[in-house]
Amino acid sequence: MTTSTLDKTFIPTIAVATGTEWLAAIAAVSPAVPARPAVPVLSFVKVFTEGSTLYLQGFDWEVSATTQVAGDSAPVEPFLVPYKWLTTTLKSLLGKDKSPLVGLGVESGKVVLRCAGYEIPVDGAPVLEYPAVPATGRVFAEVDSATLKPAMARVASTASTDCTLPILTGLQVDANGSGLDICATDRYRLAYDHVSASVQHNRKFLIGAKTWAAVAKNLAGGGLMFTDIPANEYAIGIITGKTVYTVMEIRGDYPKIRSLIGAGHSTVVELDRAKLLAITTVAAKLTERNLPVRLTITSAGAMVVADPDAKSPLAAVNWVAGSHSDGWVVAFNPSYLLDAIKAFTTDMIRFSQQSLPKPAVFTEAGVDAEDNEAFRHMIMPVRLPA
Repeated sequence: MTTSTLDKTFIPTIAVATGTEWLAAIAAVSPAVPARPAVPVLSFVKVFTEGSTLYLQGFDWEVSATTQVAGDSAPVEPFLVPYKWLTTTLKSLLGKDKSPLVGLGVESGKVVLRCAGYEIPVDGAPVLEYPAVPATGRVFAEVDSATLKPAMARVASTASTDCTLPILTGLQVDANGSGLDICATDRYRLAYDHVSASVQHNRKFLIGAKTWAAVAKNLAGGGLMFTDIPANEYAIGIITGKTVYTVMEIRGDYPKIRSLIGAGHSTVVELDRAKLLAITTVAAKLTERNLPVRLTITSAGAMVVADPDAKSPLAAVNWVAGSHSDGWVVAFNPSYLLDAIKAFTTDMIRFSQQSLPKPAVFTEAGVDAEDNEAFRHMIMPVRLPA
């Protein structure tokens, strides 16, 4: 390791940007750098310029990312740099002050990083071995990322984590005339939400919940665009701020689950969400493994218990519609019930159920379970002995 000033005479082509710009670009391409790459070259990221703009690019078979590092850059011949090395080295050299200039270039077959008076070399890789990222095509939907991000997160809580059923590990997004319809299920619960969007042409796609979560961490504020990928009909493009993601869809026929929510609920009550969360949390901790908790609804209130013979404080209840049988008892997987309650942020939530053992639907207070433009979280109850 030697020290040197940051100039462009030592290295013929050098990519220069501030530490802040490099770190932001590294974070943006992180979803496209596999933790266990199928081939070694995928552990690298690509540095290149188009016109006077400097870019950083990552590639994985499921998702790729191209992000702008800085504008007004001198032309740079494309080269590859190890992603983990670049991240660790930059953070070590920059410390708390991220404003110093950082240069990356190639000399004598080595990638050289210059920062804070240091010159640090590392082995690169042949740039021709790096896969090409497909270009994006026409935009089929535009949506506000601040609206889309929480909606996708709410729905994703019901996606399956069982990789033996890959279709159920995804979020189905249906871009249609009224916006984006988002749904997910693991066969025991289902979530659905609707987000207003400008849709240029109808399109459905199925994106992995984990893939979306990684991309969502780097969404820029403002508008987000979904695009077609002309080179691959089973991929979509996501354009957010200075970054473009190319995401492979999960292929297969997603189950037709929208009709499961149903109509004509005979029991409809509104519950104090905070109190319901508190007593459900206690009941879940007291419940033996693999046993459900029981939600009992009476004219006095609602009670969640681990043991049917135990007593626990009542949650505040307002009857808003329909009717109920006194002593209505429905059992749920405790973690599923907690996930449903936590998916809402309102003071009151509505519980609706047609009959036993039909699914129960949770919505915000004042929102019908049949409202196709509202967030709905449905859970299959656990069958109790007669």
